[in-house]
Amino acid sequence: MLSRSYVINRKKKQYLIIKWEGDWENISVFKNKVKICDIEGKNELMNGKSILDDDRSILIQLKGNKPLDLYASINNIKLKPAPKDPYTKISVAIGVVFFIAGINILLGIINILTNIEILQNLGDPFVLFIYGIIFMILGVIIKIKNSMIALLLAITLFIIDAVLSIIFNIQNGAPPFSGTIFMKAFLAVYMINGINGFKQLKGSKSKNIQK
Repeated sequence: MLSRSYVINRKKKQYLIIKWEGDWENISVFKNKVKICDIEGKNELMNGKSILDDDRSILIQLKGNKPLDLYASINNIKLKPAPKDPYTKISVAIGVVFFIAGINILLGIINILTNIEILQNLGDPFVLFIYGIIFMILGVIIKIKNSMIALLLAITLFIIDAVLSIIFNIQNGAPPFSGTIFMKAFLAVYMINGINGFKQLKGSKSKNIQK
């Protein structure tokens, strides 16, 4: 079964888990391992399902067509997706890809229009701009098509860029591992975590098919 997990209380390790099969069929809601409700199909989920549990009002609603559009709240307070939730990992990875795209497009444009020396050291402004556009396209593909291949391509390009930056630093007598390199490593970790999210989903779907 496919699932999404939301944090009720991190310290007490309480989670709200929504499980379903296929195109929003056999939907069940759990608090940790205890089932608290069944939802009768996609239409009821899109209209919003209210559940009373321990004097708390739980609302679960599908606000689109994708699992990322699944909304959950307790007493009108939105619940945050659990960090280990595969859809959360993919969503964060997509955000990182768009962040990289935006930063490079912005720096490229500023670099083209101005002559700020610090920005000139970042490289050819047109290369920065095109690099950003490529990441923007990859981000759109990942988001719309749920493409792990597009995310892998983004990670590969990003790692190549980081390696070239290290080589450039060495050739110019600068420390090879600058703050920029550490920032790139930090962002790469979140993108790689997105690959783990895709693999988790693939595993869940395979188990669902076997059943």
